[in-house]
Amino acid sequence: MSADVQTAKPVGAPPRPQWKTLVPKAVPFTALLLLVIVFAGTTGFLTSRNLDSIINALPVLMLVGAGATLPILLGSIDLSLAGVVVLAGGVSATLAAKHGEAWLLVAPLIGIAAGTLNGLVIAVGRLPSFLVTLGSYFAFTGLAQVIMGGVPQPFTGELATKIGSNQVALLGQNVSYLVLIGIVVLALVIVFTARTRYGRYMYAIGGAERVSRLSGLPVTRVKIAAFALSGLLASIAGLMLTMRASAATPTMGDPFLLTSIAAVVVGGTSLSGGIGGVQWTLLGALVITVLDNGMTLAGVDAQYQIIIRGLVIIVASALTIRRLSDVVK
Repeated sequence: MSADVQTAKPVGAPPRPQWKTLVPKAVPFTALLLLVIVFAGTTGFLTSRNLDSIINALPVLMLVGAGATLPILLGSIDLSLAGVVVLAGGVSATLAAKHGEAWLLVAPLIGIAAGTLNGLVIAVGRLPSFLVTLGSYFAFTGLAQVIMGGVPQPFTGELATKIGSNQVALLGQNVSYLVLIGIVVLALVIVFTARTRYGRYMYAIGGAERVSRLSGLPVTRVKIAAFALSGLLASIAGLMLTMRASAATPTMGDPFLLTSIAAVVVGGTSLSGGIGGVQWTLLGALVITVLDNGMTLAGVDAQYQIIIRGLVIIVASALTIRRLSDVVK
C-alpha cells in the first residue's frame, strides 16, 4: 500500500484545494512561533530554566496525546484515556504500596485491557466511539476511585523514585528520565504508524472506511489494535505520573481529558480521520505546554486560561477539519 493512503478520501469527493492540505501542517508551527513572540517579554520565559520546565512537562501529555491520535486517525475518538491514566496509575500504586514496586509494571497490562475492551465494543458491536469511550471514562475513573478508596495512594520505591525525579543533561538541558522514556516510546509509535502494514491501514480506514472494507482490509482488527495501543500509551503516562509524584490520586487523569484531544487537533491531525499523525501531536503537545507555561508566567487568571485554551481548540478544529458530517465514526 502506498503512502497515498494518508490522503485517502471517499470515492466521488472533490479534490481538496492545495491550501486546505497545507494549512493544517502549518498550524502548529505558526502557533508555536506566535506564542514565543507573545510571551517573549514575560519575565523568566526565555530562560534555560524555563525551557527545562517546558521539556519536563511534556512527556505525559505527549503520550496521552499520542494515544488519542490513533483512534482519531481512524475517524473515531477515545475519551476514556484520562480514565485509563488514573486506573492504571491508581491500581499499580495500590499494588506497589502493598507488594513492592515491581507491581507498577501491571499498569501497561491494565491499559491494554482497557483499550482492547473499548475496541471490541466499538468495532464488533458497531457502536459510536464517542459514546462508548465517554462511558468508559466514567467507568474507569469510578473503578479507580473504588480501588483507591477515594483518597491518594502513596508508595515508596527506590527505583521508581529515581526514574521519576532524577535528571540527565541532554543537549545542554536538564531532562528527567521520564522525558527520555517518552521519546523512545513516541519514536516506536511513529515507526508503527508510518512503517508497518497496520499503521498504513489506519490511514486508509480513516480516509475511507467503506472503501477499505470493500477492499478487504481487516478493519475490525485494526480498530481493536488501535484502541489497545491507545490504552497502552495512556497507562504508561499514568505510570509516569505515579513515579513522578511517588503517589497516585483519584483526579490525576482529569487534566488530560480534553487537553490530549487539544494536542491532537492543534497538531493538525484531522478529526475526520486519515490525515496527520503522532509526530504532529508532539508539536501540538508542545504548543499546549508552552501556552500553559506562558500564561502562568504572565499571571493570567486560571479561569481565563481555560477560556483561551477553548478558543485555541476551536480555531485549530476549524483549520483542520475536512468533513463535518464525518467527524466521529
